[in-house]
Amino acid sequence: MKPMLWRVFCPLASMGNTSAIIPGHYLAVNPEEREQLRAEIEVLVARDLFGIRRDEMCYILDPATIYGEECPIETFRVLKNNEIREFGEYRTQRLVLDTWDQLAL
Repeated sequence: MKPMLWRVFCPLASMGNTSAIIPGHYLAVNPEEREQLRAEIEVLVARDLFGIRRDEMCYILDPATIYGEECPIETFRVLKNNEIREFGEYRTQRLVLDTWDQLAL
C-alpha cells in the first residue's frame, strides 16, 4: 500500500507543482486524516531513515508492551494517559503500529 503522503504529494510534484512539498501548502483539515499522515511520517522516518524494527517501535511507544505492565520504564506516559482518557485507548500506538503493518504489505 502506498502511504497517504505518496498519494498527496507525488501527483502534485510530478505536475511541476513544487509548492506541494513545502510545509503548510497541503493542509489536512480532517483530524483523522492528520493523525493518519502523522502516523505515516513516524513509520517512514523510524523504519526507513533510522532502520528501526517493529518490535523496537513497540518498545519506544510503550516498553510495557515488551516487558509487561510491571516495567518501570515509561516513554510517553502523559501522551498515553491523555489518549486513554480522551479516546479510551493509546491511539498513537495503535495508529503507528497499524500503519507499520499496512505499509509493510
